[in-house]
Amino acid sequence: MMLKDGIFATMRKCTKIIAAYLKECLSGLFKKQVNFRDADNWILRRLFYYDMIRYQFASRFVGGKRVLNAACGYGDGCKELIKNCPKRIISVDINNGILSDAIKNVNLPNLEYIKVDVEKMPFNNKYFDVVVSIETIEHLSSPEKFLKEVKRVLIKHGTLVLSTPNKTIEKLFCNPPSHISLFKTDQIKSLLMKCFGNCQHYHQRHFIRKPIFLNYIHAAYVLLFGSGKVVVARKNYAALTNIFVVKNN
Repeated sequence: MMLKDGIFATMRKCTKIIAAYLKECLSGLFKKQVNFRDADNWILRRLFYYDMIRYQFASRFVGGKRVLNAACGYGDGCKELIKNCPKRIISVDINNGILSDAIKNVNLPNLEYIKVDVEKMPFNNKYFDVVVSIETIEHLSSPEKFLKEVKRVLIKHGTLVLSTPNKTIEKLFCNPPSHISLFKTDQIKSLLMKCFGNCQHYHQRHFIRKPIFLNYIHAAYVLLFGSGKVVVARKNYAALTNIFVVKNN
């Protein structure tokens, strides 16, 4: 028993060291504003790949619809959304420089870019059929304001597709300074239920819950090498990214 306890204690110590090392590396990478697609670092390119998978998932809901992409970043997600033939996409961001790069990167007839604060949007009530929000809410100072605005601009029975990092897992490995409103899974679910009264929960890069030191090992592996496939959330599983599909009933 003493030998077994000693082995587990050593494993816990080693995995905490691994987690601390990854956190230091990733936090350093996130300090600079960078387009992950063009990044030299393979980790950032991997994160870009996972981001595009989230947009591919969101594209299921946009066919023939009027879509708001909030916030659009460098526009790469629009390439995925446009593949499913939306009626129109309005992509918004608050950063002029990023919008300029997005226009150069993806510029199509049914795609429009506008500088907008997503916590105070200029659009009419019930204007959009679908709102896509991929990795946005964690950057906002007032997430509830944003969700209220989404509810306002969505038509009745319109769809919100929202993704955000899982605070419980992200805090283990990185701490991007721009992520000022991170949510644990139960927290973001409660917020969506409060605002919309419903949500379908999905996982990206998920893994079964295990003793914490095994979670470190498994989560580190999934962080960098997971397939990125979006799956229906399952009990006793955790995910690096939570994704929700919400109806504006």
